[in-house]
Amino acid sequence: DDNDKADRRAAEIFEEKMRYYDNVKKANHGSLPFKFEVEQTRVQLAETARRKKRARDTAKAVEDDPVNLTVPPPLDLEQDVEEEELFDADFDQPHTRKRVCMQGAELQSMMVALDAMNDNPKRKRKRKSVGGRADVTFGKITKSGKRSNKKQKLIDNGAQQAASLLYSNVFTEQAALDAPEQPFFTSRTKIQALKELVASVPIEDEKQAKNDATILMKATRQFSRNAVKPDVKSGLWSVKGMKTTLKPYQVLGTGFMRQRENATEEPRGGILADQMGLGKTLMTLANIHDGRPPKGSGRPKATLIVASPALLTQWKSEIEKHSSTELKIMRYGAGTRHNFNASLELLKGHDIVLTTYNEVMLSHPKIEPPESCETEEQEKAWWQETWEQQRGALHRVRFLRIVLDEAQAIKNHMSRTSIACRALQADHKWALSGTPILNSLTELYPYFKFLGVPLIGSFEDFKDDYCNPSSPERLLVRLSHFMIRRTHANTIMGAPILKLPQAHQATYWCEFNPVERCIYEIVRNRFIKRIQTMVKNKALKKSYCNIYVMFLRLRQLAAHILMLQFVIRDLLELEDIELIKQVLRQQTADSNTQSRNTIIAVRKQLQKIADEEKKKKCDDSKVNKEAEGQDQDSVTDEEEGEEEEELESDHRFGTGGSFGKDYNFGPFLSSLQTGKSWERAKKTAKCSTCGKKPQQPMLTSCGHLICADPCYSEACVEMAEQGEENIVCKACGVTSTSTITCDMGTDSQDIPASGTRSNDKKKKDKGRKRIGREDIAHDWLASLDDDVLPSAKTIAVKSQIMNWIKENPNVKIIVYTQFLAMIQILRRVCQKEGWNAIQYHGKMSLTARNNAIQSFGRQEDNVRIMLASMQCGGLGLNLTMASRVIFIDPWWNSGAEQQAFCRVFRIGQREKTFMSRLCVQNTIDNRIIEIQERKEKEIERVMKEGGKPV
Repeated sequence: DDNDKADRRAAEIFEEKMRYYDNVKKANHGSLPFKFEVEQTRVQLAETARRKKRARDTAKAVEDDPVNLTVPPPLDLEQDVEEEELFDADFDQPHTRKRVCMQGAELQSMMVALDAMNDNPKRKRKRKSVGGRADVTFGKITKSGKRSNKKQKLIDNGAQQAASLLYSNVFTEQAALDAPEQPFFTSRTKIQALKELVASVPIEDEKQAKNDATILMKATRQFSRNAVKPDVKSGLWSVKGMKTTLKPYQVLGTGFMRQRENATEEPRGGILADQMGLGKTLMTLANIHDGRPPKGSGRPKATLIVASPALLTQWKSEIEKHSSTELKIMRYGAGTRHNFNASLELLKGHDIVLTTYNEVMLSHPKIEPPESCETEEQEKAWWQETWEQQRGALHRVRFLRIVLDEAQAIKNHMSRTSIACRALQADHKWALSGTPILNSLTELYPYFKFLGVPLIGSFEDFKDDYCNPSSPERLLVRLSHFMIRRTHANTIMGAPILKLPQAHQATYWCEFNPVERCIYEIVRNRFIKRIQTMVKNKALKKSYCNIYVMFLRLRQLAAHILMLQFVIRDLLELEDIELIKQVLRQQTADSNTQSRNTIIAVRKQLQKIADEEKKKKCDDSKVNKEAEGQDQDSVTDEEEGEEEEELESDHRFGTGGSFGKDYNFGPFLSSLQTGKSWERAKKTAKCSTCGKKPQQPMLTSCGHLICADPCYSEACVEMAEQGEENIVCKACGVTSTSTITCDMGTDSQDIPASGTRSNDKKKKDKGRKRIGREDIAHDWLASLDDDVLPSAKTIAVKSQIMNWIKENPNVKIIVYTQFLAMIQILRRVCQKEGWNAIQYHGKMSLTARNNAIQSFGRQEDNVRIMLASMQCGGLGLNLTMASRVIFIDPWWNSGAEQQAFCRVFRIGQREKTFMSRLCVQNTIDNRIIEIQERKEKEIERVMKEGGKPV
């Protein structure tokens, strides 16, 4: 048939290429030039992969099932299983494996950089990809004609799995309150234990339970003989070398890892993409213990684990906590790479090597060809010499296994980190990530290349072959061989795979005060004008980076004004400052009373939102009967009434400490009227009528400048002749209802201050040295000594923390923000309120970060609040000592928020958890939430349609 013809033709092409390289070798006195050596290696690897794939496809075609279901994807429970298969106790022996020669592996490692150069869109020179891509004739995956039921079920399940990679929601997927617990067993043999599990489920779930038991038995057979046994004490499963027992779904996950490592076809690793908090670390450790090579086998024994610096400490702690067999562990870094030869021996002699992504990047030479390399041949020769001389120890050792923790660090296929990780050498490679995809399917490309998936080709080839939204089947079938993903929604034995205390979430919409709103709208309008200018000049495409920075500034401004001192200085014009003065005059009259009332109002609203969320969860779970639910409603109403009375009667408790009770923007406005920016604003100011520098400028109610004489006088006369009281602004065409005289001086002492700062302190702040724009505006923050200017979000943070502390005085809370400047502001908020708080962010040393986590976990330290950056504190950490989370800055993709929340909502959490997300109404926050919701709806539609293309 066509497949046989294609196979014969591919074999003929391969033989022709080998003869060609033999002739080149003879012509060069028995040695191949480097260029041809690289090409020949690629062709040989591609042919080996093609033959394996051909053999696999032939075997599958016999069963009329193009996908290998000998060991089905874990928790793919749609198949029918014969009952007696459950009791088949024969163990499958691990397959023998053909090892890759070191020379070929080293060449393959070196070629990663050359492939990356080909993928670089900025490089003009066209390149050929020899033997790297799956041609249409070689890459057939399915037969023509109608799909089998099994194939269609696999594609449907794969579509949902792929959709969950793009979006998953632990709040909707978590186990319901009334969901059953996982059944346990008391038997000491696997067969009897599985029989007990099946017998413990309701009759209506018995058939599914038998399927689950069969899959579980098959998973245990992927381990070494007698490595997995029932543990009577825990009712779970013990693995040889492990102290900690595994839950059933963790046995399935580890069994999948053992299956991949024992497989004959590539990749002999895969992607462990379980949702955050399900125990990927524990499953990886179980795989490491069971996959240790026999002594004297001559095989590599070291497993390299790559993670962020903070996670390495956690990895070491987890290894020691869960392992009963002693493992030799080393941390490879600056202190261990001073002696190159000693480093090589150290790496080979340990069972587990812990290192960071930065260390891997430093071990890989920079790909910066000199200008003298004009041809592809010269470039390859330069890289071969550079590779041999400059690569570090991590790229000279072949490891048994490489594990990338939080592997989304390599998702940018052109980054130095991604290229360096893909160039590491190992028998088995694993990528661990609860969120491997954040934006698009193309982010899977570096995972495929890292794992060594055959016949992938270049980035453009991958996009064409696998990222076509109208035909997702090819990607889904390919992924099903080496990726496993479970979420909190998965079940086994009729029960959720993991049941944790209920998690709740709520979004609170804050309101700006008049000054915040005024400044936000001024900055927003200035940005809009800049973008309009870009469009007019046809420079929009070249200015995307600048536009993203504008979005970033608006997000910062929505959080706190103090983070944008320099942006405000650069953007604000004379009329803007006069408008802020006017708003500030109107607000300062009763600011103290208004601020106190704001705190009370925000606390009430937050409490109401939390109660509604909890009541909704309770109703959805249908735990109580309808009558009991009515009683509960009445009790809730009474409690809400008592809560409001208590807040109103106990004024001290209702408003807490001093933070947020004063809003004194006067000193900051004064600082805006000093320096070069202020002088520039005065020089560039123009009258909206005559277009010249305004004489005795006045500000209209629409925010434009006009000369007092003659422009304003003439406009008044003109409108009076028409019988109108107010002038019409010639800049915007709006009728101006009022005008005020502008103050062109450098002070603003006419503005009353609601605080108690003296003029002497204000003067000290003038002339402070300007610091980097990426740091917080220190002169603004320092100008208030220990005080801090409140914002809509910081008042909401204070109110939320007060509510949670009232519910539970021992509660531990994590406050996440995207910006380091906000952490400094929040630190002062906590100081003013008398709350003991610690910080956790990337500018702290590793020791300081480790100490912060330890202090946060100790009750005797009385630290109840952690102020953490999303990038540093939102990935990989185990922070189950906390149960409440606040997000100050919404992110474009909710996956990052889910990642951070799952530092708390994970195995080991014993309390109910709550996530509070703070947004400001009528700001960029609205747009971010809209984008999140649109993405969620699109993905939900794909999931409901069973993978049919959108």
